[in-house]
Amino acid sequence: MLDKFDLYEICVQSPDYDVRMLDAIHGASPRTLGEDFCGSAAISRAWVARGRGRRAVAVDSDRATLERAQSKDPGGGRITYVLADVLQARERCDIVTVQNFSICELRERPALVRYLSHARSRLARGGVFACDIYAGSDVFFTGRIRREIVGPGGEKITYTWEHRTTDPLRARVQNAMHFVVRPPAAPPPSRTGRSAGRAAKVTDFRSGVAPKARTQRFDDAFNYDWRLWSPPELADAMMEAGFSRVQFYPRFAEAIDDRERFHVLPIEDSNELSDSFSVYVVARK
Repeated sequence: MLDKFDLYEICVQSPDYDVRMLDAIHGASPRTLGEDFCGSAAISRAWVARGRGRRAVAVDSDRATLERAQSKDPGGGRITYVLADVLQARERCDIVTVQNFSICELRERPALVRYLSHARSRLARGGVFACDIYAGSDVFFTGRIRREIVGPGGEKITYTWEHRTTDPLRARVQNAMHFVVRPPAAPPPSRTGRSAGRAAKVTDFRSGVAPKARTQRFDDAFNYDWRLWSPPELADAMMEAGFSRVQFYPRFAEAIDDRERFHVLPIEDSNELSDSFSVYVVARK
């Protein structure tokens, strides 16, 4: 049975794609990834899956969430789990990343700059910090976006992203995720007697031996109270934190070579963006 973290990974995340993007953005041969505000640590798992020499540091302050992440650990001891505030993480990394707009959990600018400065201190030479944000003309509208997704076992999942309240004057939003999971369609009853002179096993799915799967609802599975940082606000905070350069990258690769490596270039002109968009904000040490 799927839990809310499974549903988050299925409906919201693309971990393998994201780590390939981080590889391309770094541009060299990164080995150690720091995933701050890691949640279920799906990014860390995808990172170590791409090479035996890779390691990850997954940091989160919620014990239950981190214990759940550890329960999904692939083994091998290549992911270090840190139950702490992100400011307490000390492990050195080639990349430190904050995914799924979690940078917006830092609601005051001094706290944002303090965190960015700390993240920079953890980076190895040539390291990068990368976070994603969403922006554009409709970020302060309220409403719901609904998607239908087929789960790994054929489940029919309805995923709803809700913009619940917005405050454009303070750039604050409250958002929520909801899921409804309907079981896959049951196979039709099968009742065969003799066929071609051979005795056939009789199967009747109406016998009631197996209980009927029930629809699961996850209302308010995840709730967020965010300060939506704009691209220039984040860039200014990163420079104040001591980074040497800040760039904006698209969320999706522009090219994939015959070795399945992603290739991306920084966004140079805002005309490349749509009215509403999501980008990586990347700070280089």
